[in-house]
Amino acid sequence: MSDAFDPDHERAALALDAQIDAVLAGRWTADDDAVVHRLAATIRTDPPPALGARVAGELRRTAHRRLAPVRVAAAAMAYLFISHGVGNLVNPEWIARNVGEPNSVHFATEGGLALVAVGLVVALAALRPVWLPAAVTAGVPLGLAFGVLGVREIGEFNGGAVLHLSQLAVALYLGIALWRHRRYARALRDEGGA
Repeated sequence: MSDAFDPDHERAALALDAQIDAVLAGRWTADDDAVVHRLAATIRTDPPPALGARVAGELRRTAHRRLAPVRVAAAAMAYLFISHGVGNLVNPEWIARNVGEPNSVHFATEGGLALVAVGLVVALAALRPVWLPAAVTAGVPLGLAFGVLGVREIGEFNGGAVLHLSQLAVALYLGIALWRHRRYARALRDEGGA
C-alpha cells in the first residue's frame, strides 16, 4: 500500500462530500450516486404527529409563561385608559376645573370614547396574547404622549400628573417587554385562528 498523495482520490472524496451535503439539503439530482440516495432516505424520517403536537404545546406553554408579565402590563394599561376615558365621560367639569381649562363636553365625550376604545383593544391583549402587537401599536404611543402631558400637570393637578405618569411608565414597560419577548408573541400569532 502506497502512502503517496493522490489528487484524483481527494477530488473524488470532496465531490462525494458535496453530493452528500446536497442530497441531505434536499437538492436531489438524477446523477447522484444511488447509494447516497438510499442512505439519505433511510436516515430521513418524519417525526410522529404526536411529537409535533407535544413540541407545539410546550412552545405555547412557554410563550404564555414568558408573556405573563407583558399581559399584566397590558391589563394595567387597559385599566388606566378605560378609567381615564370613563372619567372624561362622567365628570368632564371636574377635570376642566382642575387643569384650569374651559369645559367642552363635546371634546371630553369624544376623547373619553376614544380612550375607552383603545383601552378595550389593550384589554384584549391581556386576555389573548395574539393581540399584544395591536395593544402596543395603539397603547404605547398614546401612553407616551399622555406621559409628556403629565409632566406639565405636576404641581397643577397632581391627580392628573399621577395618572399620566403612570400611563407613561406602563407604556414604556409594555413596549420594551414585548420587544424583548417578541419571539414568544410570534409563536402565539396563529393560536386560535388569529
